[in-house]
Amino acid sequence: MVTGIPVSPNEAVDRINAARKAASLAHDKLQAEDERNRSSYEDLYAQLAVVSGGTVALSITYLGYLGAAHVTISAPKLLVSSWVALLVCLLLSVFASFFYAFYRHYSRLSEYTNKVSIKYDEEAVGLPLISQSPPLTSDEIVAQPKELRQVAESRRKDSDWAKRRADFYWFIWRWGGFAVGLQLLSA
Repeated sequence: MVTGIPVSPNEAVDRINAARKAASLAHDKLQAEDERNRSSYEDLYAQLAVVSGGTVALSITYLGYLGAAHVTISAPKLLVSSWVALLVCLLLSVFASFFYAFYRHYSRLSEYTNKVSIKYDEEAVGLPLISQSPPLTSDEIVAQPKELRQVAESRRKDSDWAKRRADFYWFIWRWGGFAVGLQLLSA
């Protein structure tokens, strides 16, 4: 939201330019992090293939050993629960970079859309004070700030949505790592 109303056209221009620059910088950060996220996704899929193949190979080997040795399992529920824990830890550890990349993306997207909403708010307040070429009619002078405020409100909603998504992925990343840590301590 805009803090205060500019008192002169020069102040309005300065505030609009500052808001545009902040939105542009946030956009540049978003683009740079998107590039890093793409790299994280590629690493994820490479890691997923290696870990999945190794886990399947070990599982088949272990089942073959149990079948060949004719061993009676004294605690089959414990064996099943440990395999489930292994699977959960495997999935969480493999997808940790994926969840964190999503968190970073949505967090940065929230910041960017918030800066864009501020830019539109500043323009809605400041543009009527600035002489424009070609001159606007009185209807356009009234309609333009209203349209800009609607766009700003839409961007605020986008920012809130992206913030909720970022919080969701942060929760999964943070508590998933905690669960993996607990499993490793109990092993």
